[in-house]
Order: sequence, then structure tokens, then C-alpha cells
Amino acid sequence: MEIALGATTTSRVRCGAAVLVPVGSTGQHDPRLPLDTDTELAVAVAEAAAKLLRRRRIDVVVAPAVAYGAPGRHPQADGSLTTSTPVLQALLVDLARSARSWAERVVFLTGHDGNVGAVERAVAQLRSEGMLASSAVRLLENPAAPADNRMKTSVMLHLRPWRFRSGRDRAASSEEGRELLDLVAWHVAQEILGSHGVGTPL
Repeated sequence: MEIALGATTTSRVRCGAAVLVPVGSTGQHDPRLPLDTDTELAVAVAEAAAKLLRRRRIDVVVAPAVAYGAPGRHPQADGSLTTSTPVLQALLVDLARSARSWAERVVFLTGHDGNVGAVERAVAQLRSEGMLASSAVRLLENPAAPADNRMKTSVMLHLRPWRFRSGRDRAASSEEGRELLDLVAWHVAQEILGSHGVGTPL
């Protein structure tokens, strides 16, 4: 079965799989970063974590990303497309419920600070309904860290170097981006391994 759920077929989906749902945003953080940066980062972390989990023989797929998020602490910039926190929470809950018949667990991953409230409330609601749900939030996101955009820029340089024009942060580097992506994916995989009761770390 393919790691990307959207690339597979119904006949190849295995019941009991864990589903990683990247939750991104469409909005500006920094003039040098594309509007879909948070979505790209969430997808990249989910795919890298899924590959690590597959090595441990854990059935896991990455769902198509939710590309719209709540506004968060930043002012709305031109090009932003957002939803309210209650609407995002309801969407995530509905997505998880729709997978109940075939998925063992749903894990939401987000790199956008504005989504944290909706994700955490959705997880709490799903758990109250008896579903196995969890989250990995603030991927490469630290409101107190001045290097936050540099980290994101580094990962985007690693993932999509052709998307940058001029004026990017010269402190960012593709190599740092690769290392950051590997580290965050490892931590996400470790959390999921723990929730599966697998004692041996990666």
C-alpha cells in the first residue's frame, strides 16, 4: 500500500491502519516563504514519519492535507485563506469519524500555531467518543524563537529549492532543513510508536 492515501486504491487500503492527517494553512509568515509553507511542512513531516513507521511494520498512511487553517496570532496578509477555529475543529472531527470503519488511529500534524486549539479540541472530542486520536502540534513552530522563519526556510530549501526567488534568509540552508525534518519526523514517529505499545525505539 502506498504511503499517500490519495495515491492508493480502496482495494489496497488495510483495515487497522494509522492515518496521519497534515493540517496546514494558506497564509503569509515571511515575504520569502510561499503561502502554503505550513501545509508543505506538515505533509513532509507526515511522510517522513510514515516511512520510519513502515520500517517497524506499522501500517500507516498519510491523508491528503487540510490546506486551510485558523488565522492564529499573525495579522491577515494578502493571499490568506482561513477558517474559524470551530469550523476547523468540526472538519477534523468529521474526517476522523469518516475513517472509523477502517482506521485504527488518527493523528493530526500541524506546523501552524493558529491550528493548535482546533486540533487539540478535536482530539479531545474524538477521545470522548472512544476513538484513538492524537496530535503532533507546533512542528518547527516556536512563538518565542526568532529563528522560527529561518528553520522553516531551511526545510523549504531542502524540499522545494526552486520555489525561492530573491531575498531569502541567508542563514537558512538546505542541509539544516534536512536535519530538522529528520529530527521532527523521528520525534513524531516515536510518539506514535509509544501509542502503539511498541517498546523498542527507532
